[in-house]
Amino acid sequence: MNWRYLGAALWLCVAAPACRYRVGGFLPDHIRSVSIPSVTLEELEVPASLDLETALTDAIRDRFVRDNSLTVLPGRSGDSLLDISVLRFGIVESAQELEMRLGLSFEFRDMLRDVELASSSDLEQGVVLPEGEDDEAALEAALATCADEIAGEIVALTLRGW
Repeated sequence: MNWRYLGAALWLCVAAPACRYRVGGFLPDHIRSVSIPSVTLEELEVPASLDLETALTDAIRDRFVRDNSLTVLPGRSGDSLLDISVLRFGIVESAQELEMRLGLSFEFRDMLRDVELASSSDLEQGVVLPEGEDDEAALEAALATCADEIAGEIVALTLRGW
C-alpha cells in the first residue's frame, strides 16, 4: 500500500467539502444556491393540528443546510429552484399498527438555464406510530420523523441523482 496516495485521498475527502468543491461534478458548476418555496398541498385533508406545509418545508431547508452543498436562499432568488407538492397524506392501519404515510412530487430546476435537473412524482415515506397512540403529540412526532426522512431522500435525489 502506498501511504502517499492514501494521505492525498484523505486530504481530498477533508478539504473538498470545506472548499465547496464537488468531487464527481454532479451539478452544473454555476449552481451554487437553491430556493425552496413553501411546500404545497394538493387538496388534502390533514388534521388541523398538523402544520404539514411548514414541517416539510423546514425539514427540507434544514437538510440542505446540513448537507452544505448549496446555499439556501429565500424566495426564488437561487440559481436553482425546488418545488414540492404533497399528493397524499394518510394514517393507515395495517397488521395491528398505525402508520403515517406521505406521498409527494418535486421538481428541481436550473433557474439560469431554465431546465429541469431532477424530478419525481412518486416519492413516498411512512412512519409507524407508537403502539396504540394516534394522539396529537404522536402525530407531530411521526410527522417530524417522516419529514426528515423524506427530506434526506429529496436532497440525495436532487444533488446526486440527475
